[in-house]
Amino acid sequence: MDFSNLDVDEQAMGMSGGFCEGLASFYYKGKWGFVNNLGNVIIAPDYDLVMFFKEGLCAVMSKEGLVDAWGFVDKTGRLVIEPSFTSVGYFVNGLCPISVRGAFNRGSGSGRNDSYGYCDKHGDIKIDLKFEYAGTFKNGMALVKRQGSFGFINVEGSQRIDFKYESASGFYDELAAVKLKGKWGYIDQYDRMVIEPQFDEVGNFSYGLAGVKINDKWAIIDKTGQKLVFDKYLSFYDFTPEGALVETEKGFSFINNQGNLLFDKYFQDALSFSEGLAAVKIEDLWGYINAKGESILKPEFQLAEQFAEGIASVNKDGQYCFINHQGGIMKIKMPNIPETTLEYE
Repeated sequence: MDFSNLDVDEQAMGMSGGFCEGLASFYYKGKWGFVNNLGNVIIAPDYDLVMFFKEGLCAVMSKEGLVDAWGFVDKTGRLVIEPSFTSVGYFVNGLCPISVRGAFNRGSGSGRNDSYGYCDKHGDIKIDLKFEYAGTFKNGMALVKRQGSFGFINVEGSQRIDFKYESASGFYDELAAVKLKGKWGYIDQYDRMVIEPQFDEVGNFSYGLAGVKINDKWAIIDKTGQKLVFDKYLSFYDFTPEGALVETEKGFSFINNQGNLLFDKYFQDALSFSEGLAAVKIEDLWGYINAKGESILKPEFQLAEQFAEGIASVNKDGQYCFINHQGGIMKIKMPNIPETTLEYE
């Protein structure tokens, strides 16, 4: 995108949330809108806050007066669910976690007690607002919190796993992380404790592996709980097909599923691989490398995001724009601004 004629607010950190279902958000004159992968503005920048499109709908917020509420638009920008929720998630299997404003609890110091449940694509409540937290459905189950403890429900709202955990994650790679007596372990979808609680922190399983933290260092375990790589990392990120991003005392790098470095290079900062490329920071500028550590897009960006649907959001020379895998800049075509043309450079 060539923003030279668009007066983009450079204070908007992260001009785009990335492409999802063919659309990405962009920031223009203090408001958010959506652009397609050809650079055409599909939904005008009219919103104060937006999320991603999932199952054809996206949560949007316009702050009017003292009431901040989320509603949903479709891909044409038509408002299909009126703004009425204090928080929202994403639609999965036609259900979205939402909350409505509750009474302010002055005595407890916990603030406002919002109630959480699930709505359908018409905005109708399908699972009652009876939870203290509600997560997105995954494989037919969702993490919820009730009376201070976490458990899981199915799409009918019935309890699947008892409310007995201090904290928990959703299910990833068939296992969910759960916390008991201050330690983390993993359960399967039948609430069987597959890996006993013993870790200080944990990551989600991906490609059969997860990062776990003991005594300030991260290790890698498999689904039996066996350590494949012993405690050596300062931070650890989920595995992708290319490998996992880790932080060491030398800087950020990438490892394979045996814990070996993909290449002998370290970076100031980095993001996990996506679509075969990873954003890495070298001498205060971001570029992109492949899984061999080869430079694909030279470091020339002040900020860089992961690729999604073939496009990434970057900040170049103080302005936000989208690029493709070859580094071509996608210009944005704004209505009534003929100077902005569409092309990959």
